[in-house]
Amino acid sequence: MTGSRRSSGFTLVEVLTVLLLVGILTCTGTAFYVGLAQETNERTQISSLQAFIAACRGRARLRGIPVELRLVQSTLSAIDAPALSMGLSSRLSGQLCKQLGGLVFSASATLLAGKPVHRLLVTFEGSNASAVLTLDE
Repeated sequence: MTGSRRSSGFTLVEVLTVLLLVGILTCTGTAFYVGLAQETNERTQISSLQAFIAACRGRARLRGIPVELRLVQSTLSAIDAPALSMGLSSRLSGQLCKQLGGLVFSASATLLAGKPVHRLLVTFEGSNASAVLTLDE
């Protein structure tokens, strides 16, 4: 009884090749996803900052008194209205955080260290992304 013995299944080389390809695709997809998530978080932080600044500017115009911002740890808030606050990303540049903490909104202008300012450059540590934050309407 000599006959050829046929077995069904995959060889070890075929299985290892498939595992290698799956590993390569997973690594590529993960790197892409991490970059995409980081970019989305940065855009969200910039949008939140723009909305917060618009709220502060609107409050100053509505009430007719200046709204001064302060930075405590990683929270930016209006001195006269603690409920008007927002958390800042730990990846925002330190210089920008200091500038944001010193802004004063009046009915007619936005001041930083007593001088009018119209825009700030938003940068993130460990990223090449940047945006211009407009402080005037």
